[in-house]
Amino acid sequence: MLTTVEISSRAIRLCRVENGRLTLLESFPVPAGTDPLQALASAPLPGALGRVRVVMSHGDLLLRTMMQPPSPIERLGKLVRFELQGSGDGEPVAITWHLVRAGGSDDMRLLTMVAKQRLITELKKALAIHGGKLTALIHPAIGLYQAWRGMDEGESGPGLLVDVGGQNIHVALVQDGELTFIRTQNSGMDDLVKQVAEMRSMAEADASALVAKLGKGAPGDLHEAIKRQVGQVAGVLNANIRFAKTQL
Repeated sequence: MLTTVEISSRAIRLCRVENGRLTLLESFPVPAGTDPLQALASAPLPGALGRVRVVMSHGDLLLRTMMQPPSPIERLGKLVRFELQGSGDGEPVAITWHLVRAGGSDDMRLLTMVAKQRLITELKKALAIHGGKLTALIHPAIGLYQAWRGMDEGESGPGLLVDVGGQNIHVALVQDGELTFIRTQNSGMDDLVKQVAEMRSMAEADASALVAKLGKGAPGDLHEAIKRQVGQVAGVLNANIRFAKTQL
């Protein structure tokens, strides 16, 4: 049994699938200003979690792209670890990587993830309180791609996958089912929440609840705020697509 835990600035979400059926789907709020890892440790999570896959974005979790000259697949792990072993600013790190097909080039394009050991240690401690054991740590942009692949749509051609969160926008580009580009931008719906809080002179928690209910019937001033935020998100996506074209 595997439980997936998504940790964001605003919520801790649990999902469990057994024999192809969804058996658990719950969400627990992260109080404003609280460290999400501390919130995970103290959250009233249900029962013993068992094996846990964590999806999260964190300052101690770094994504980067590497170009590697042609090399046997079985040697790539050692080469990547050698290149990135100093990425932790003197701290121990855990390294994972994903091979991307580089179009029109003999070089190998690798998407790598470097996690500082202190982050992994803190996660293990927090999960142990709930009877959980960390088995995988995944960046949201990678998780976005894995979720898309799990749909098994058999899509061909290019595709754009986007996760707009509170603090970050995660972008993944795919080509014929293969992941080709990922990027995370420090912009999200929290910007809209702050605008609404200022416009209505209310606490951000109340503004967040109001934003969640807004739709086409929103008052004029809030409707304009929504349009500005949507335009900002669209600008981020266009900028990333343009940047990806220069890289691929």
